[in-house]
Amino acid sequence: MQSRTDKTILYTSHQRFHKGESMNSPVHLIFKSAVASRLGVSERTIEKLVVARKFPPPLKLGKNAMWANDVVERWL
Repeated sequence: MQSRTDKTILYTSHQRFHKGESMNSPVHLIFKSAVASRLGVSERTIEKLVVARKFPPPLKLGKNAMWANDVVERWL
């Protein structure tokens, strides 16, 4: 069984449309814990960076804060 940090969600959205990207292209979403792990910081630090507008805001799915994998990669 995978841990929550290992999971990604495949998401298709008509709201995300970037130059050269199909409107129906799948987006891999990652949980806040996975983002924090990838950046080597705490989840609270991620929240502070978002508030300070130094990190892209998350997509909210219910209570879960998630980021598109490509958004995190571009930020790095």
